[in-house]
Amino acid sequence: MSNNGNYKKDLIYILIIATLIICGLIGVFAYFREGAFDIISCVATVVSIVLSVVAIIYTMFEGNNSAKVNQETMNQLQQIKNEIKDLSLKMVELNTKKSELSHVLEQAVDTKSDTDRDKAWVAIENLKSYLNEDLDE
Repeated sequence: MSNNGNYKKDLIYILIIATLIICGLIGVFAYFREGAFDIISCVATVVSIVLSVVAIIYTMFEGNNSAKVNQETMNQLQQIKNEIKDLSLKMVELNTKKSELSHVLEQAVDTKSDTDRDKAWVAIENLKSYLNEDLDE
C-alpha cells in the first residue's frame, strides 16, 4: 500500500482513539452527577457506533487491497500463460528441426554420397545456429 494510504489509515485510527478518549472522559465526569447511568449508557452507545464505523472502514480498506492483489495475480498468471505458449511453440519448432536433421542424416548414411554428407553438415550447422539463437533469447 502507498504511503498516502498508510497516512489515511493512521489518521482514521487517531480520530477513533481521540473519540473514544473523549467519550471516556465525558463518562468519568458524568459519573459524579445525578443520572450518571443514563450518561454512561449514552457513552457506551456512542462507543459502539464508533467501533461499528471502524469495522466498516476496515472492511473497505481490506476489500480494496484484496482487489489489487487479485488483479496482480491475474496479470502474473497471464504472463505465465504467454510464456508457456511461447515455449510450446519453440518445442514444436525444435522437434521439426530434429526430424529434418534425422532424415538428412539417414540419407547421408544410407547413400554415402558427398552431396548428402554436405547436406547433413549444413543441417547440423543450421541446427546449431538455431539452438544458439534460442539460448540467447
